[in-house]
Amino acid sequence: MRPASMTATREIHRLGEADARFAFDVFRHRCGRVPVWTRKVALGETVAITGPSGNRLPPAEWRADLVGDETGIPVIARIFAGLAAGTCGTTRLFVPSEDMFKAFARLRACA
Repeated sequence: MRPASMTATREIHRLGEADARFAFDVFRHRCGRVPVWTRKVALGETVAITGPSGNRLPPAEWRADLVGDETGIPVIARIFAGLAAGTCGTTRLFVPSEDMFKAFARLRACA
């Protein structure tokens, strides 16, 4: 019997074509299946990644008004990275600490 699949908020940040590796973030909640899994999985172990969420970018003429808590930061960052130049909008983040917000704010500077 195959183990049940798990879903979690995650986002691919870097793809390395030469060595067939990629880096991804998983938000580790205080409880649940994903935090347990992240403590058990070993470096180099084969895992299945599906998705990601947030893969549909708004057209340039739309406003990008985004709202999320800390679990949505990876997807919001991915959406920001793919927005067309000049796209307007707002983002509301509900995070437990100012440090987490500052880390997100450094991901993309607005022009």
